[in-house]
Amino acid sequence: MKKYLFLIGLAFALQGFGFFCLVFEIDPYRHYFYVTSWWSYIILVDTVLAFKQDEFLVLNRDLPQIILISSGYWSIFELLNLRLQNWHYVDLPSEPILRYAGYLLSYGTVVPAIYVTKGLLQGLLTREWNVKALRPISGYPAYAISSGILALVLALSFPGFAFPLVWVFPVLVLDGYNYLRGYRSFMGDLETGSLTGLVLSLASGMICGLLWEAWNYRAVSKWVYTLPLVQDTKLFEMPLPGYLGFPAFGVATIAFVYLLKGMEHSRMFLYILAGVSAVSSLTVFSLIDHHTVLSFVRASR
Repeated sequence: MKKYLFLIGLAFALQGFGFFCLVFEIDPYRHYFYVTSWWSYIILVDTVLAFKQDEFLVLNRDLPQIILISSGYWSIFELLNLRLQNWHYVDLPSEPILRYAGYLLSYGTVVPAIYVTKGLLQGLLTREWNVKALRPISGYPAYAISSGILALVLALSFPGFAFPLVWVFPVLVLDGYNYLRGYRSFMGDLETGSLTGLVLSLASGMICGLLWEAWNYRAVSKWVYTLPLVQDTKLFEMPLPGYLGFPAFGVATIAFVYLLKGMEHSRMFLYILAGVSAVSSLTVFSLIDHHTVLSFVRASR
């Protein structure tokens, strides 16, 4: 019980610290408002779930690897954004160590945030969503993976209007691969008549999307959007049509979690993936500095 109370207290203290530094403009910590907000949320939700289930989803011995893998996962989208130019960062700390720490701790929340949110929704669920079982589709993995690759090619080839496909391609590729390998997949769930995993993943993406945008809107170091065709009406910094991408991203991220869980029998795989993610993240951080950041500010005084 004591550890749960400590972690809940830590979550609220972290959130309060973030707001305090933001309101009173305390450098360099005010630049980490987004980071403290997300980690307080993750700690709180995971602790509540662990109290009920006696098991933490992310606050366990694998947390360092999870942060690195999450950063590597999101860095793929940052890499794609070099072509799409859908978002840019403003007022990031000019000091590299502060900026890179911000990148890592921010991107390290992506997978944990959606994962614990799905866990929270699962815990609140009063009934399963079931539909008529879908008949197996012959060759589904080949169709899904090839369609995902095509979606990525179209998004990169025609970023002016096909950019939304960048959020669709990982769903198809990851789910097709998971199905092929016999890991849990959304298509596999549908073949058993279960719609619950898909619905909760969609909802988790939307909830996290709203929190991403709300906390980013208040932050000092933040991102802004330059989405083609849909810039007029916004909620926070995001044009309203852009919110359609969050449910798809939720499904993609849970599909990525299913992949990790399918391979979790090999701890060596987890360590190798974390190492690859660390190297790729550092490379992408440098590219972001040169191509995605619009402005730097001195954060330490």
